[in-house]
Amino acid sequence: MIYNLPHILWSAFIFIASSISDPLFFLSQEAVHFLKRTRFFGQSLLNLTWAMSHVFVYAVLAFLFVRALAYHRHFTLRLFWITFAVTLLYGVSDEIHQVFVPGRGFQLYDILMDGVGALLGLGIYALHNFKRAQKPREQALML
Repeated sequence: MIYNLPHILWSAFIFIASSISDPLFFLSQEAVHFLKRTRFFGQSLLNLTWAMSHVFVYAVLAFLFVRALAYHRHFTLRLFWITFAVTLLYGVSDEIHQVFVPGRGFQLYDILMDGVGALLGLGIYALHNFKRAQKPREQALML
């Protein structure tokens, strides 16, 4: 049960954050205009920041979710794809939810960034899992 709590709380955080009509409410108008005007690789800094926030949020969600699922079983390719699918479906449901929030909307690009984030989080988990499995092998070889 304790391994399920972090991904449930993180999912709730995503839901609450996407319920806010103006997610930039904490920034001044000057800061928002600066982010819109500033270009990086041909894209506004605001768009890049927005995309990276989706990647980060869904990377964390996928990592926490796969950690909960893999708690009592081995991390497998099947578990990887199940976690990816569930995380991406949560992203789709979040975009649908935003249709009903004034000032927000359904964006396919956001779903793409959610998927990239899910793959990143799963990749980090797989690397972490692989390194953790290597440690006992290295110690056994030292004996």
